[in-house]
Amino acid sequence: HVIVEEPPVPEQLAERPARSGDAPVTVWTLSGRMPSGLAAQARRLGEWLREHPDADPHDVAFSLATTRARLSHRAAVVGRTRDDLLTGLDRVAAGEPDPDVLLPTRARPGSVAFVIPAPDGLRPDGIPLDGIRELLEAEPAFAHRMRECAEALAPHADGNLLDAVKAAPAPGRPDLARAVSFAVTVSLAALWRAYGVEPDAVVAAPGGEAAASVIDGRRTLPEAARAVTDAPAPGEPLAESVRARLAEGFQAFLEIAPRPALTDELTAAVSAAGGDPADFLITRPSDPSAGETPGHTAFLRSLAQAHVGGVRVDWSPLFAGRDARAVPLPTYPFQRQRYWLTERTPDQAAAPREPGAAAPARPADGEIRRGGTYTQLLRRAHVERAIAEAVPLLAAASRFQPSFASAAELTGGARSVLVADGTPDPAVICVPSFLAGSGPHQFARLAAELRPRLRTSALLLPGFGKSAPLPKTWSAAVDAMAEATAEAAGDAPFFLVGHSVGGLMARAVAERLQRAGTRAQGVAMIDTYDIDDAGEREALFVWAMSEILDRDPTGVVVNDENLMAMGAYVRLYAEWEPVAVEVPTLAVRAVAPEASHGAPVEPTWKAADAAEPVLADHFSILEERASTTARVLGAWFDRIRTDRPRGT
Repeated sequence: HVIVEEPPVPEQLAERPARSGDAPVTVWTLSGRMPSGLAAQARRLGEWLREHPDADPHDVAFSLATTRARLSHRAAVVGRTRDDLLTGLDRVAAGEPDPDVLLPTRARPGSVAFVIPAPDGLRPDGIPLDGIRELLEAEPAFAHRMRECAEALAPHADGNLLDAVKAAPAPGRPDLARAVSFAVTVSLAALWRAYGVEPDAVVAAPGGEAAASVIDGRRTLPEAARAVTDAPAPGEPLAESVRARLAEGFQAFLEIAPRPALTDELTAAVSAAGGDPADFLITRPSDPSAGETPGHTAFLRSLAQAHVGGVRVDWSPLFAGRDARAVPLPTYPFQRQRYWLTERTPDQAAAPREPGAAAPARPADGEIRRGGTYTQLLRRAHVERAIAEAVPLLAAASRFQPSFASAAELTGGARSVLVADGTPDPAVICVPSFLAGSGPHQFARLAAELRPRLRTSALLLPGFGKSAPLPKTWSAAVDAMAEATAEAAGDAPFFLVGHSVGGLMARAVAERLQRAGTRAQGVAMIDTYDIDDAGEREALFVWAMSEILDRDPTGVVVNDENLMAMGAYVRLYAEWEPVAVEVPTLAVRAVAPEASHGAPVEPTWKAADAAEPVLADHFSILEERASTTARVLGAWFDRIRTDRPRGT
């Protein structure tokens, strides 16, 4: 049948009053799972905007920042006018860099250091007062902190700091220039924090120690103010501080200055420490020849650079008090492929090939066809970059498999595996991820490296294994895991250790056991991403599953049975509502430069009350770097048991 109807009416945007005054500078943030997806997103948004000429640029920025997942390949466009922003989109689509167009880099998420320069007033080009005045007018968080600095410095500076900013420190007044520079640096750090960027460390160049001591909380403003107007004492060489942070796995070095000038020094320090500067986020300098001057736009450029480099940015201050509204932007442009057969007529089916024509291409041995139906589907989706579209099929199919509604329905069969024998006090119970390909085998090297050797078991997640019934509810799955944990631990005190999403499952087991009156000694989450946003969770799942498929080219651990179980857990995971768990929780963080392997989101560990870094990536943290992970866990086990009386 053919239905004839009018074409769809183009979507109309709600009318809004025109903005008064100059248009505010704004930032359009874009992301994609792959470079091609990012370029397609930019093209699609550009087409949509040209079809909707009345779309307000600030509303577009608000919608991009608040209604879109932050995927691994990012770009940003900084601008004030619609034409400038559209030109920037075209540059993103074409991969053409520009001062106001920030394109993807090799930098990956990791720990962030604020780098504090020497006072600007001591430099030949002085303090960029025009830019400071612009920030005072545009950013309330900056203005508020500047007023606090002026108040703290008033008893120690012969002159009003804010008046000096409005005019200029008189020649021959380096004390007042240092005071202005100190206040500006401290206030810029407060502005970065207002946008959600919290440093894991503060590194000071010689001369910047006073501001650094306030920013990292070692001194209050009044305490530091007394020393600001004095000539700065020599400090630790910057290169040594950077080397120390690199050894701890830091990935981002953000210079807190209106006019970044330490880029060359930071780059040289990274190179001297054996790193490739391209793998790190280092604040780039402004380029006056390209029209880049210190001020609000320059700050937003630096913020956009941080966002593109993997730093989590909260863009809400950009829209506060500016009546920004969400608009229905085009959705993410998935790269789709047809998966159904096209019906052919008998003539087409029997049509002979032309003489000399090549035979139809056939998959190479083992390509795509390995495994059962679901395995083939997922591997084809992986090849076509469409895992996100295939997983819902697995989740739906899992509903029609044999299932259990309570742990009591499970009979026979092992529920855990002894990975390593050793002293049973404490016992260690490992919880694997529910991604197909994960399992008890992942913990073998870790268990072998624990000193002293501890009795270490790993759960066989209910539903995984040949002909194993799948959990009907999340509660049924957690009940079964909790029973298996208690069974494996026996009467011994125990720690739960989970890898990846298994860390969250270990926490769920601890919840259930606590409710039943059994308290774990602690929960260790190894490179666990604790994420609320559904889009970011999906992107992370796609990345992790892609990595597993790449690591299992012969189909040894990814099979139909495991995929059905994974589909069930993906479907049921949304049922879990975490509650407080009164047990110590450790986040073991993979922080090597290659730690993210292109992970699309930054890791967060909201449930943890302590964190320890390991120079590893998401997989080597249990493999090549298992000995380091074991040392971290062993030391934490000892601290917990020292702080808590035995038997509690």
